[in-house]
Amino acid sequence: MAILQRIPMVNPNDDHICLLEWLKNQDDYVHKGDIIAVIETSKAVFDIEAESSGYLVPLVETGENSKIGMALAVIKDAIDEDYSEVLAIVRSESEPAETSSNDQKIKEKRTTKKAELLANKYQVDLNGILSDGLIREEDVMAIIEKRNKENVEDLVEDAYPGNLFQKVLILGGGRGAVQVIDVILRKPGFKIMGILDDEQSLVGKYILGYKILGPVEQALNLWEKKLFDALVISFSNDLERRAQTYEKFAKHGIPFANIIDPGVSIHTNVAIGEGNVIMPFCRIGSCSIIGNNNFLSAYVNIEHHNRLGSHCTFGPGVLTSGRVNIGDKVKFGTGIFMEPGVHIGDDSIIASGSILTTNVPPRTLVKTIVTHKMSVR
Repeated sequence: MAILQRIPMVNPNDDHICLLEWLKNQDDYVHKGDIIAVIETSKAVFDIEAESSGYLVPLVETGENSKIGMALAVIKDAIDEDYSEVLAIVRSESEPAETSSNDQKIKEKRTTKKAELLANKYQVDLNGILSDGLIREEDVMAIIEKRNKENVEDLVEDAYPGNLFQKVLILGGGRGAVQVIDVILRKPGFKIMGILDDEQSLVGKYILGYKILGPVEQALNLWEKKLFDALVISFSNDLERRAQTYEKFAKHGIPFANIIDPGVSIHTNVAIGEGNVIMPFCRIGSCSIIGNNNFLSAYVNIEHHNRLGSHCTFGPGVLTSGRVNIGDKVKFGTGIFMEPGVHIGDDSIIASGSILTTNVPPRTLVKTIVTHKMSVR
């Protein structure tokens, strides 16, 4: 007998999931309880277990967004078993429904993860793409290429849509801007459009050849003129200001770019939000979740199954163990170690040299005691 396994609800706030990976292949024999796939919601990454034993027939492609309750796979008792009746159920569920107004049939569109990311990056309306079902990356790229041909401004860059890059505007003209620019110059796919800083004496000056255009508030006007695609916050010392700046522009629908150094090691099943700056030689362990607008200095290790909130800053050499949970707006110094399973509450400050072995409540300052030895002659 063929069993139809559906996509479970793992988060009540999500009505869709993205299939990240199949861990079993077509016609592999699986046992009930075996992990067969990995899915991603807006909040976390989850393993999917086989609901029965048998031979697996995947029905959803890797990278595809699917609605909760839709068919995920068929599990057959025999490898040559006919499961056409089960597929008929799947087809009937995906048939377009009739509208009460004009009696037209509308088929629900599904989108691969890559297509969704590309559409968000270049502000493409997915509802305007004609498709019989699944919208793929090449469908979105076709819309972008057509738009570029119609709105050519740069005779070279706009004429070659295959060389698409993200235009970023940097907020903050201090030493952090130098770090961010250094990463971007060594990482393809970005173009720096300028820098904004509230220090009036800096306006008109340059950092590594990029001009400081004016105050941070000017980003709203430049966004309306479509002069950039995303923002990057470069400063990290003033954590509260960093959080407020992100939230202010995010409310206007302005996206933030992830600036991740090419030397960063990112393992499997990692979910990363937006607006994160990750410096060289950092490592993000498997099954970790990173929020938005974090700044990780060099040699930060986020170990496996960690949860990192938003608006946190890390000095160099901060090392977590597995299952560490870090809240929002936490500021770390340098040279810090965390034992497995430690929880750190929101709005905390962890001083340099700290070794955390127990949980840290919200709004806590963790200090280290430094002793000086006096030499006696």
